[in-house]
Order: sequence, then C-alpha cells, then structure tokens
Amino acid sequence: MLTSVILLASISGEALAACSEPYLGNGPLNTLLAGNTVCSPAYCSGAGCQWQEQHRGGSQLWDFKNGGSSTSKVGEWAIRGNEITYLYGPGGGPYPYRVKDNGNGTYSFCGSNGEFTFTRKLGQTGC
Repeated sequence: MLTSVILLASISGEALAACSEPYLGNGPLNTLLAGNTVCSPAYCSGAGCQWQEQHRGGSQLWDFKNGGSSTSKVGEWAIRGNEITYLYGPGGGPYPYRVKDNGNGTYSFCGSNGEFTFTRKLGQTGC
C-alpha cells in the first residue's frame, strides 16, 4: 500500500510540475496561437483529436469538425498579459489559461479546470 501511495504522489507531482512557471508571455503566446491551429491532445490527428481549434484574426475561434472536413465558428479568444481566455457560444466561459512550453514540441493549457496538452499546426488547417 505504501508503494501505491508513493507512486501516486510522484505521478501527481509530475502533473502539477507540468503546469508550473514559467509561462509564455503576451508576445510568445500571440506568435504561438494567432493564425494557427491547436491540436489536442498533443500529436493527435484527424478524428483522433478531441478538439482542433483555429485561432483566426478578429479574435475568432473556429473548430474543425469530423477530422477537419468542415469548420464552424465556436467562440472567441483573447490574450491579455500572460493569459489566454476563451469564450464559447452563448454562456460558455470565460475560460482563462496560462500556457506552458513543455520543451518537447508540446504545450499545456493550465487552468483551474485542469491541464490540456496540445501541439500547434501552422496556419488554419486540420490536425
């Protein structure tokens, strides 16, 4: 039982460490997301993605559906300081996140509702 507790504590500690400082600031966040598509979970493709969101100009957030065969506007996004905030449809949000560069080609949205790993695809395309 003690081994299980120690293992659980180490896994929990790693999860918490993934969303610890330093976080990306305003400039790097804008470069990472503006005009690009976020794919989650990290390294997913097509229908294997839980979500694929394009960060279009004018703060528009568009979702790729059915593995990228169709798109629709689902909300808005805004960067303020070192946070990105999402608003979805009527009554969805705000959802603020800080973004961590995991250093291995993946990133994490870190917020009060958990951590979401993602990768970025350049441009407004599917994952």
